[in-house]
Parts: sequence; C-alpha cells; structure tokens
Amino acid sequence: MEIDKFIKIYDGVFKVERVASLVKYICNKVKFKDAEVIGADNKTDIVNKNIRNTQTYSFNPKSLSSIHWGQYLRHIIVKIFKMYNMDHPTQAEKVQAIEVLKYEKGGFYKMHSDHHGKMPRTLSVIIFLNNDYEGGELNFHDPVTNEIYKTIKPFPGRCIMWPSNFMYPHSVSPVTKGTRYAVVSWLT
Repeated sequence: MEIDKFIKIYDGVFKVERVASLVKYICNKVKFKDAEVIGADNKTDIVNKNIRNTQTYSFNPKSLSSIHWGQYLRHIIVKIFKMYNMDHPTQAEKVQAIEVLKYEKGGFYKMHSDHHGKMPRTLSVIIFLNNDYEGGELNFHDPVTNEIYKTIKPFPGRCIMWPSNFMYPHSVSPVTKGTRYAVVSWLT
C-alpha cells in the first residue's frame, strides 16, 4: 500500500535505560484516569469503554518530575519529527500534548483517526515503553476496507510517527496479559 511509506518506525531514539526510568516513575508516581473519546455531538469528551478501554495521564506542570519527563519526551518527539520531516515535509509546528497510556488486561482502542474538528492534528506519534505483555499491538487499517494491513509490535523505546488524517485509521488490539504502557503525542 502506497500510504504505508508515511508510517515511520524509529528504534534507538529513546534509550532503553531512560525508558526503564520513565516506566518506574509511571508505576510509582502517576495517577491515571479513564481515557475519553469525542462524544456523538463532536464537542464533548466522554468515557466510553466500548470504544476505548484504557487510562491516561497528561504530562503537565503538576510536579517537578512531571515537568522533567514532559520536557524530556517533548525533546524526543521533536527529534523524531525532524527525522520524519526530512523524508516527508509537513506543516506541523508544535507538539500539542503528551500523554502516557496504560492498557491493563482487556484494554483496547477501536479503530479511529486522530485528526478531528475538535482537535485538528497533523502528525501522531507513539513511543512504546514496555513489551512484557501480550496483545496490545498497534494496527493500521485500510481506509476503504477497514482491514488491518500493518501491525507494529512493541519494543521499549520504539517510536512510530504517521499522519493523523483519515487515511491512517488505527487501533490497539486487546491486551490479553500484563499491562501495556505507551506515550502518545500529536503535532499540529
């Protein structure tokens, strides 16, 4: 599939030692909340565990540790963006948000695209933090047939960047064992 070339995988950008430190921080200090989706009115956010069964934490100035990790992750994401932009120039200018997602056993996210009217986005990024779980694969779907055409296996520190638009619907398969942690972010 031609659009596949815009999904880029970067290994080794986020060193495994730093990933381990971040996972330790997340497991010991972070308080997650149920992740939301856009409601039927396209204006309000709601928790709908039939669409998205995961928890989220946003890096913002809540503590010095959160500020530290947020700034470090922003640095990594900008580094990835610069590499991506060399091959596929875009109009993205800034990192919109940085969150860590926690998928416990049974956690999933049905097929969706990241760009929508309430939150227009140009590029999406995921950084896998662990691989000591089963299931939880990142799947890309054909935008016409909705069939999965690409599955990305997790590897600690593996970064994936792709366009956020409707041509790149994706999903997260249910976690069948363990807990999956990943950083997600978007550029606008």
